[in-house]
Amino acid sequence: MPSEKENLDELVRRFDQLKTIRSPWENQWQDIRTLVRPHAEDFNREGQRSQRGQRKSQDIYDGTAPWSLEQLAAGLFGFMTSPAERWFTLAIKGIPVEELSRPIIDWLELASDILYNEFANPNVKFHSAAHELYLDVGAFGTGVLLQEYIPERQQLLFTTEPLSSCWLAENRYGDIDTCFRSSRKTKRQLEQEYPESVLPKEVLEHKDEDHEWEVIHAVFPRTDTITSEFNITMPFASIHFLKQPNEILRVSGFRTFPYHIPRWSKIAGEIYGRSPAMVCLPDIKSINQVMKTYIKSAQKLVDPPLMIPEDGFMMPIKTAPSSLNYYTPGTDPMVPLTTGAQLEAGADVMARLSDKIAKGFFVDWLLQQKNNLEMTATEVIDRRDEKLALLSPVFGRLQNEMHGPMIRRAFDLMVQHGRIPFPPVEMLSLPLDLVYNSAVSRAQNISKAATIQRHLQQDVIPLAQIDPSVLDAIDLDEVVRELALLRGVSPRVIRDTAAIAQIRQVRAQQQQLAQAQQVGLDASSAVKNISESQRNIAQANAA
Repeated sequence: MPSEKENLDELVRRFDQLKTIRSPWENQWQDIRTLVRPHAEDFNREGQRSQRGQRKSQDIYDGTAPWSLEQLAAGLFGFMTSPAERWFTLAIKGIPVEELSRPIIDWLELASDILYNEFANPNVKFHSAAHELYLDVGAFGTGVLLQEYIPERQQLLFTTEPLSSCWLAENRYGDIDTCFRSSRKTKRQLEQEYPESVLPKEVLEHKDEDHEWEVIHAVFPRTDTITSEFNITMPFASIHFLKQPNEILRVSGFRTFPYHIPRWSKIAGEIYGRSPAMVCLPDIKSINQVMKTYIKSAQKLVDPPLMIPEDGFMMPIKTAPSSLNYYTPGTDPMVPLTTGAQLEAGADVMARLSDKIAKGFFVDWLLQQKNNLEMTATEVIDRRDEKLALLSPVFGRLQNEMHGPMIRRAFDLMVQHGRIPFPPVEMLSLPLDLVYNSAVSRAQNISKAATIQRHLQQDVIPLAQIDPSVLDAIDLDEVVRELALLRGVSPRVIRDTAAIAQIRQVRAQQQQLAQAQQVGLDASSAVKNISESQRNIAQANAA
């Protein structure tokens, strides 16, 4: 059996191996970090943090790419995880809502509300972390979100980790199940975070209290051979260790993988994702170079170089307003150097490049610009939904790799800590499922809902005016349920089949009673009319 020291050496070897696998991506990521996402951590600083407070946008001459990335991230946040609406709900897999009992429906809605309210809690920091994650996904193609539970606060906590500090690996199914994350901590921070550990002598005796030590947090399946000596019972191992000096700080585990790592798009055989910024990178580099040259050309036109004779002027030449320059009488005057530059050509090139970059980040789809066309509110919504539906592959990947695992882990953590009430006994054997109710999900369903509505309006109603019996072919109850499902309406507002049947039975009884009363009134009126007629006849005969 290998010793703990040998297992630690194996961990370090595995970490170095993951760094080697990731290294071909880093030059491209660094270019994107420089020109598109300058506030991200630097990929060229081995084991170091970027200097705090450092100005990071000095290499950007055109702001189209950073602005487009911000618009893309804001669009993803608003359309997929908007705090203004409940963008998901729990359901029972394979069973329609109308077939569930009222206690199960009520519990599903209650559990969904508890989860949504937890995500909406500002102390949980989900919204800020999600927006930062969307920025990383749009820029680098891969983002890393850490979800923890803080027992002392009785709440979740979300943190977006820098991609520059994370090294990943996939399982056989293409899911990321391994993450080695590097962080820098001082001796004081190590003592606070790992009070149960005895820090190495090298750390304790270091003279610089602010010196930062590299800590690696490794999370991977317990079934990996590295865990043979670590006595881990959870499905995922969690090991914190110092890189230099090599020392184990903490060994624990997780019931579910704590990192949620979405990728914008992916090529088979690759671990890390591809992004819109990668597609636009040649245009982004070009527009920055063109803008840099354009600025120089404009400066030369506004404040051109001067042509002066070799002799005759007293140096230095002063170009400030109201300056005086002295020269020898008879000397030729100073004249500006005319370059013949045409700024219009450069402006046209930059406009085309800027438009390509904005479209590469789908800004024209997300902002729904009218292009000087007068459209009704319905037409605007329809156009937006059509374009969002075209992004379904991207949204589907984000849901599969981020939202689904994130909600399932949150549910597991909150059940584990007693934050969600025990479900009805009748649903204990039923599998839970997720239904997404965001604007994106509705956009993907809107075409089906529109098809149903068009069929009713264009086909059924005109025929019903000729022959009302055609309505017998339409199950209007099912139409209402289907439209409610496609539009994300809460199941609470839809009655189940038993309640509907009871209401209709009561209504039918009331109608029968009303009809019976009406028949009785009609009979009484007829008898009264006959009596009056006989009385009138008798009076007439007597007269």
